[in-house]
Amino acid sequence: MPQLDTVYVFTIYLWTWFVLHRTSQKIKTFPITSSPKKQQRTKPNKLTPQLPWT
Repeated sequence: MPQLDTVYVFTIYLWTWFVLHRTSQKIKTFPITSSPKKQQRTKPNKLTPQLPWT
């Protein structure tokens, strides 16, 4: 029965595109956080330089 084969192939085709679409939507909305694991501690920089004549 060729009709059943056609329906089966069409169903697989639609399902595949649906899964690809859902995957691409998930990838778009997935938050990417790439912060460093250890924060480096640095000394705070002075905003005004020390002048030698003051």
